[in-house]
Amino acid sequence: MIQPKFYTPWDMSAAHWRRLGYQVRRSDLNEHGRPSDDFVERNQHSLWESDPDQVRANGYQIPFRCIDLEKKQFVLSEEDTDCIDLLKRWLNHEGYSPMFPREQWEKCNNAVAYRGGVGYVYSITIF
Repeated sequence: MIQPKFYTPWDMSAAHWRRLGYQVRRSDLNEHGRPSDDFVERNQHSLWESDPDQVRANGYQIPFRCIDLEKKQFVLSEEDTDCIDLLKRWLNHEGYSPMFPREQWEKCNNAVAYRGGVGYVYSITIF
């Protein structure tokens, strides 16, 4: 079974950035072959501009994006252990999806709103 991996923009490799549609040139890499601090600073905010997926744990909400669903690789705006634990539960198909998720999202403390970067409708799972 594949274990999920969670990254922040600072942890992602050039391959991860490319998979998300960013052009990473040789000049964007540091001496270790990883995206430079300058590259990450220039691009990290655009990760969250187009209605990203959201995770809310104990009322604290952060955006995330799927790098590769099959490999269970995700990037989060920041590293938060409660949010990561909730995403692991979501990947294990725990929680439930109510009939009217929009109203439920505003009320819940623990939930995942996922659209996978496609369309306008989120699938909301409440824990």
